[in-house]
Amino acid sequence: PASGSFAHRDGFSTRGVVAVAAPAITGFLVFADQSELVNTAVLTGNRLSTRLNVMAVRDNGEVRRVTSGLQCVSSSVATVRVKRDCSELYLDGRETKGSDNALFSVAVTADGRLE
Repeated sequence: PASGSFAHRDGFSTRGVVAVAAPAITGFLVFADQSELVNTAVLTGNRLSTRLNVMAVRDNGEVRRVTSGLQCVSSSVATVRVKRDCSELYLDGRETKGSDNALFSVAVTADGRLE
């Protein structure tokens, strides 16, 4: 323990409590490296993919990549597919619909880690 003085509303004291807390996560930002995918996989048989990035935003303004503890689900596999670990968004030729606004859900589990 180190000694010191604490300023409070009644003056100064050599006794007190200092609470230390880690910055809280206030939100998440999810984006793909590539903003548009054109499904040529149905014609060529070649899979198209782009990396997904999941970032945590803390209350102190810090932004950090979430590297584990992620779970993703496509709202319509007929439009777009996503790896369960959220590492990539992809089209493999099995999709039967197109969309200019494909949706997927991202969940961060309690064991999620920040880079």
